[in-house]
Amino acid sequence: MKKPEQISFIYHDIVPNGRPSHYGIDVVSFEKQVEALATIGKPSILINSFFSALSNSYCFTFDDGNESAIRIAAPILEKYGAKGHFFIITGKIGRLGYLTENEIIELHNRGHVVGSHGHSHDPLKNNDTDEWLKSIEILSTILKEKITIASVPGGWYSKSVAIAAEKAGIEWLFTSEPTVKIRKAGNCNIAGRFSVGPKTTEVQVINILEDKFPSREKQWLFWNIKKVVKLIGARRYLKMREGLKSK
Repeated sequence: MKKPEQISFIYHDIVPNGRPSHYGIDVVSFEKQVEALATIGKPSILINSFFSALSNSYCFTFDDGNESAIRIAAPILEKYGAKGHFFIITGKIGRLGYLTENEIIELHNRGHVVGSHGHSHDPLKNNDTDEWLKSIEILSTILKEKITIASVPGGWYSKSVAIAAEKAGIEWLFTSEPTVKIRKAGNCNIAGRFSVGPKTTEVQVINILEDKFPSREKQWLFWNIKKVVKLIGARRYLKMREGLKSK
């Protein structure tokens, strides 16, 4: 029997129509994607249900903890019977454009999963256990329960990052690698994700879920090109990425 595939989509900000954004998806496009996925008869799940899920189930994940999580993303997901995973940069809680503590509690109470996206959002600290522990402690205090799920800032993943996360008590760690395979690092499950950008259509999202060539292959190729660039020099890559975002 074929093992179920773990397919997760990674979003960042959901923005009003006409507002330019490097990572943000406009609200109309986002709702079209959620609606299209909801109509194909394959379940949207939370990751802790994965091992008992059917083939081609999928997860919605959102990085950074933008205020659009509670104002736009969650209501649209709920409209179509779905829930999301929201990963919070704890150092930005309450800042302009980001979720407040009360909004994080509300997301949790509405059945969504809240996890860590680091404290400083500095990819060069992804292999620092204390960085993960600080973020987890803040979220655990806010929600009054143990936080065991996280996503890797900037997609900067390595074995040392997995070890640091596992030492911090993280049981599920999402990367930005476009893969359906789940790996293990001690007690930590390492799951990949497929990126959804401003130009992604609902058809492309469906093609990724249903593995229609070359939807997954294109993301895999792009990811590995970026991986080579990162190996050339981490700080140089970060400066280049910030330059692209400002254009």
